[in-house]
Amino acid sequence: MPLKKVFSSSRPNVIEASGLSNMRFFLSLKYSQQRPYYRLKFLDRKDFFLYIRILLIYYPLFFMWLIPIVDLLFQIYMLMLFGRIISSWAPQLMQYRFMQFIAFYTDPYLNLFRKIIPPFGMVDISPILAFFSLSLLKDLIIFLIR
Repeated sequence: MPLKKVFSSSRPNVIEASGLSNMRFFLSLKYSQQRPYYRLKFLDRKDFFLYIRILLIYYPLFFMWLIPIVDLLFQIYMLMLFGRIISSWAPQLMQYRFMQFIAFYTDPYLNLFRKIIPPFGMVDISPILAFFSLSLLKDLIIFLIR
């Protein structure tokens, strides 16, 4: 960062520094008896509020990369739920390692809803509620990120 001495009678021992993103500030040198210390001061209030406005404008863009990742993770989990529901019609699929993996991660979530809505004979309605609540949770998280 280039530094240059500012010659002014009103500001003795002040070094002007300009660097990243054309942000300009003053680095004041204060000498005490033990050692010098440094203090940053903005040029004026107008510049300070300009930086605050820029921060407020670009802050939402900082998290925009997170929305597609969250959406993708929820879609993968929904596909895993769908695969688990389909595999419940063919119990012989549970001998495969991939289906055991899916059952390990989806059964605790489905069991939450099976406690609320028990199966009616051979028909299990709880996955409908599980899909609905998962969709609401995804929308809520994406809303909070925005």
